[in-house]
Amino acid sequence: MRLLNRKLAEAEAWIRQRRDRCLADYYRAGGVGGRRGKHCFSDTLWEDVELEVDVTCVLRDDHPDFDEEDDNIVCELDWSSFDGIVDDPVNHDWNVFQFEPGHPLGGERHCWLFHDLVEHVLRFDWDPMLGIGGIWLDVRLIQQWGMSW
Repeated sequence: MRLLNRKLAEAEAWIRQRRDRCLADYYRAGGVGGRRGKHCFSDTLWEDVELEVDVTCVLRDDHPDFDEEDDNIVCELDWSSFDGIVDDPVNHDWNVFQFEPGHPLGGERHCWLFHDLVEHVLRFDWDPMLGIGGIWLDVRLIQQWGMSW
């Protein structure tokens, strides 16, 4: 579990780097939407931008259910917009066990992705988590423009 949390924290750092680069390119190209919310040019015209991240957790290759002919997906996390991306990840802790005396995971900092995996995606089902041996990320910057009449 601790290794998985560390690897997901590394993934978050990579996502933050990509987010910052993508947004810098977006603003340099004249984009006006983003973290400060949708930019409205008028009542009928707007622009926005958001980051979408798909995190795919895959089985360890020594797991009994591992199949070389399969993608071996344990679960997928959908991390849309900027939810959970904190700019001070060292001091921010998503650990829901930190106030439970004696909990084996209580004494460490949890990144958002680990929290999301444990609590929201696998809902505290530890067996699938123990089978995870890799992750891959798909990161997209979605530029949005809309009008109404």
